[in-house]
Amino acid sequence: GDRKVSPARFADLLALKNAYYLAAVESLTAGDILPGVERLIRGLRESGFKIAAVSASRNARLVLSRLGISDRLDCIVDGNDQERDSAGRTRFCMAADLLDVAPSRCIVFEDAASAIRHAQDAGMKTVSLGIAPELSVADLAFESLCGVDAHVVLKWLKIEAPTPMPRQAAAVSLVARL
Repeated sequence: GDRKVSPARFADLLALKNAYYLAAVESLTAGDILPGVERLIRGLRESGFKIAAVSASRNARLVLSRLGISDRLDCIVDGNDQERDSAGRTRFCMAADLLDVAPSRCIVFEDAASAIRHAQDAGMKTVSLGIAPELSVADLAFESLCGVDAHVVLKWLKIEAPTPMPRQAAAVSLVARL
């Protein structure tokens, strides 16, 4: 609405919101990983893909650690890695650079239409997760990762497994939601 608050009060409210969020994060366990994520990571690994997590959140590393999957990722790019107002596309490109993979060899799994557009602007293939109409801009869409097989995704997107080893392609994936 039209409610006005001072900058100091606004900062206090943001700090309070973050404290509530961090308290919720502390209760996360491996049981909170979205259904299908572990299968997807395993399938992508078996196909020779490097895997990164990309998030605008400054708490992504903590969330991934609490979920117990940080060690299955080749890199994590989050809100601490660049200025808050930078384009999301830059985070995706940063992940590709850290993985030493061309953006055209990356697949982004995402539930936000703006992030899908950023990834596409960077030349990456996209897979949307969810049922919102604005997600239809992705190259491939699923309601969720339940039952999603990495090999089927690669076939639909016409992406061949990286050869020769070491891995040459990347997947950037959404793994949990509070």
